[in-house]
Amino acid sequence: MSTADMMRAQKLEPLAISRNIFVSKAKPVVRAKKVDLKLDGITYNSKSSTAIVNGEVVRIGSVIDDYTVKDIRPDSVVFDDGIDEYIIGVER
Repeated sequence: MSTADMMRAQKLEPLAISRNIFVSKAKPVVRAKKVDLKLDGITYNSKSSTAIVNGEVVRIGSVIDDYTVKDIRPDSVVFDDGIDEYIIGVER
């Protein structure tokens, strides 16, 4: 018996999709002000990446100017201040 036949037999209506799969339920990432943190460079490695922020070498978990490094990506760094998340990209 096909799915359509089973639905007719049970007299069920197909469900309308109400969720947009392209919209994340996660907390939005906000871009930090360039004055607060300056990303000078990234050395990306899937096991142990580092970044240079405000002239200091940081890793995931490092704290700089009250911001915790949450993630280091190939072209950006995500920071968390305990309330919001901020992302700073490498300027080219």
